Order: sequence, then structure tokens, then C-alpha cells
Amino acid sequence: MLPTFSIGQVSKQLDISCHTLRFWEKELGNIIVPLRTTGGQRRYTREHVETIRQIKRLRDNGFSLAEIRSRMSDQNTNKYNRKLDIVDRVANEIAQIVRLALSSLLEKSE
Repeated sequence: MLPTFSIGQVSKQLDISCHTLRFWEKELGNIIVPLRTTGGQRRYTREHVETIRQIKRLRDNGFSLAEIRSRMSDQNTNKYNRKLDIVDRVANEIAQIVRLALSSLLEKSE
């Protein structure tokens, strides 16, 4: 199981108030989506913490939340597209292996 952190732990680690973390979560849509316990408490993974660290860095450099949302949505889209490219490549390789195996079986049965 992945190690997770409470909102208080992330707040202390990154020197960001809990209120700000909740606000960013609301304002930035799907960019920060913490896990939830059965009681509804937020739990952040290391990936979440790195995303929040990046948001903080951008805010410190004068970017608005709208600019951050746009920039990070583009990054998430690019990551997703790279993953799809990998899936396509692997699927094509698997299909080629299956074709070769089937050809070999058909040749043996003749």
C-alpha cells in the first residue's frame, strides 16, 4: 500500500495552510484529487505532494490559479497521451506475437 499523508502533514511539510490546500483542490478541479478515508478525510500520496509543491512554486512565481490550471491540465493531457502511446506500442507488439504464433500453429497443422 502506498504511504499517504493527512492534510495536516502536507500543510506542515510544504508550509501551506490547510485552508489553502482545500481551496486549491476546489479551484484546480482534477489536478489535486486526494484519496479519501471511509470517514471522508483527505489522504495525499507522494505524487499529490509533488503536484502541490509544483503549484506552490508556480504561485510563488506569480502565476494565477487559472494559469496554473491551464498549464497543469496540459501536462496531465501530455502524460495521458504518452501513456496511450505506450499502450498502443505494447498492444501492437502483442498482436504481432499472436499473429506469428497463430501462423506457426496453422503451418504445423497443414
